[in-house]
Amino acid sequence: MNWTSPVRFDDRINCGDYQPHGSFTEDGTIFYFTSDVEGGAGGLDLYYVERFADGSWSERRSLGPSVNTPSDEDSPQIGADGKTLFFSSKGHNAIGGYDIFYTQRDSLGNWTKAINLGFPYNSPGDDIFFKADSSLHNGYMASFRQGGFGDMDIYRFQTWDAADFNTCNPFVNRSYRVSVNATQSVDAGGRQVVYRWEMGDGKILFGEKIDYDYKRFGNYDLTLTIFDPLTGVIEQDEYHTAIELPKHDHLEIVAADTVCQDSIVKLDASYCNFAGQENIHYFWKIGSRQGNDLVTLNYEFDSLGINRVVLQLVTTSSDTALPQRWCVEKEIVVLNASDYAAYLQRQKIREQFIPLFGDTSNVEIPIDLAGGANPANTYTNSGIKLRPIFYDFDQSFIRADAQRTLDSNIAILRTHPDMIIKVVSHTDARGTDNYNIALSQRRAKEAIFYLEQKGVPRNRIAAVLAVGESEPANLCKDDVECDEAQHQFNRRTDFFLVTPAN
Repeated sequence: MNWTSPVRFDDRINCGDYQPHGSFTEDGTIFYFTSDVEGGAGGLDLYYVERFADGSWSERRSLGPSVNTPSDEDSPQIGADGKTLFFSSKGHNAIGGYDIFYTQRDSLGNWTKAINLGFPYNSPGDDIFFKADSSLHNGYMASFRQGGFGDMDIYRFQTWDAADFNTCNPFVNRSYRVSVNATQSVDAGGRQVVYRWEMGDGKILFGEKIDYDYKRFGNYDLTLTIFDPLTGVIEQDEYHTAIELPKHDHLEIVAADTVCQDSIVKLDASYCNFAGQENIHYFWKIGSRQGNDLVTLNYEFDSLGINRVVLQLVTTSSDTALPQRWCVEKEIVVLNASDYAAYLQRQKIREQFIPLFGDTSNVEIPIDLAGGANPANTYTNSGIKLRPIFYDFDQSFIRADAQRTLDSNIAILRTHPDMIIKVVSHTDARGTDNYNIALSQRRAKEAIFYLEQKGVPRNRIAAVLAVGESEPANLCKDDVECDEAQHQFNRRTDFFLVTPAN
């Protein structure tokens, strides 16, 4: 291929000391460029010229204050639509050095306020030379950011019509706190009563005053019932309160926590919501399998144990030039038919304990899984404490060192055929109380599954207690500064040999 000699633009374009970069519209009639010509907003500014039918160029025009700032603007790139312009700027709300922005030209020729592309395109370093194809789904850019090979490196971004589980925006769900006071609804007249609250989302709490965090938006019917602890309900009328929690940014997979093997499970992403954004794709990943682009996915789990489900939500809005990726995951425990039946029985027993304890997620309920549930059973501690196992931060999987410890504990258990094992799982003090209760439950589940896989029958597991951060092995509680080794000592599951008491 032969190239002609370069032809210099006239002083309508080469108007200052420095004109480093430019971009033509697809039809070649408008040229956008950077210049440090005097009379601009400051530093490098963006201008454009229009080509007439005879090939000559119009006088240059500034893109105006919605684009140009006292800082530098550079690397213009006009989109295929001829009205969307990408550029880099050190001004506006840049988070560091040059950030990539975009603006659009309206029907009157005015440019809209520059919008920052945000993460992951922009970083604390310089991000510049954004080049996208006509769909805006693929392209390249240059960036000086952590993880590169040196100074400015070239990066590629990919289509949004396919899943990319390695690229996700960080997001933490918020909750709605609701405070209720029974004395505002009823006067017990000095009687000793129990206040039972049904929160409308399946949760049941007890107490005169309740502070409760709803996980998701929606409408809830809160019901208060008053009990006499000796004779039963003393108030025949229930007290109802309607609670409406408006939509807020939320990312969640709604599905059962424990399911039966080979059953069809509904995975629901309909509660995913980001203000001002439209959900355009729902990508599912279960183990090594990827599901269809569906708001709800009906999936048949065939792998026993803990199955990790990942949802990638792709959103778009008029405030961001390119779609955004958000990811959330959920662990679902899959049991075989007999173990699932025992699980359901366990849940039934737990419901029977609710009038006494309220939230029973932290209540030890002894169940003989082989001979059937028997809430009257109790257990006597033998005084033999087996070796604990430890976990990585915010994880529940059984490490290699924990496997060796569990194998040793199982050997000891087999030397005491008249005893059974009690499991108590803990976390360190980092994280909320509710989150750590759930984390300790996952750790207990992993420990139990390992015991079963090594041949320990379910009737030799007396009870499981998930206590979260409430029982540290040292002084590392909330607001106490501890090193990682001290936190590690609290991320554990304890095992005890106990004897059934008849």
